[in-house]
Amino acid sequence: MNLKKKLKTTTALSVIASTLVFYHASTSIAQSVTSTATLAVSATIASSCTISTTTLSFGAYASGAATNGTATITATCTNGTGYTILFNEASDGTTAGTYRIYSGGTTSTTSSLFLEASFGATSGFTLPITNSLNAITGNGNGSAQTITLYGNIASNQTGKVTGAFSRNLTLNLVYS
Repeated sequence: MNLKKKLKTTTALSVIASTLVFYHASTSIAQSVTSTATLAVSATIASSCTISTTTLSFGAYASGAATNGTATITATCTNGTGYTILFNEASDGTTAGTYRIYSGGTTSTTSSLFLEASFGATSGFTLPITNSLNAITGNGNGSAQTITLYGNIASNQTGKVTGAFSRNLTLNLVYS
């Protein structure tokens, strides 16, 4: 074999060998290794509720006839939150489950200065709501839920003074 051909063959082999070494080295460096970890993700939705009401107006009362009125209670609770609605005040009428509505903003115990009213979640008033009895219960769904509150001033409450009778009662919405 002549020297020129031998040199060409040797050079070609050297180039191929260098390329293979370079290729092997670069693929070793370029190979990636994967390591994993677990990422814990959590969230908490706290129970919450709000309550609002409209005014319950009985209108004109005539002592010979019962007078009824309605109001709307709106309870908005997070989905799955159970709730109970009761009056904050204890009933203070002479008849069980009734509340006094006073003339002229007084809180007099003189019978001519107050009317007695009962309130319930059903129109028959068979279960008057108080601060400890016949609660309105529900389960929140994340949207506003409306409840009709019925009010009744019983008939035959005679001897009352003329004028406006009113009272603010507080409703408690208890949830967990």
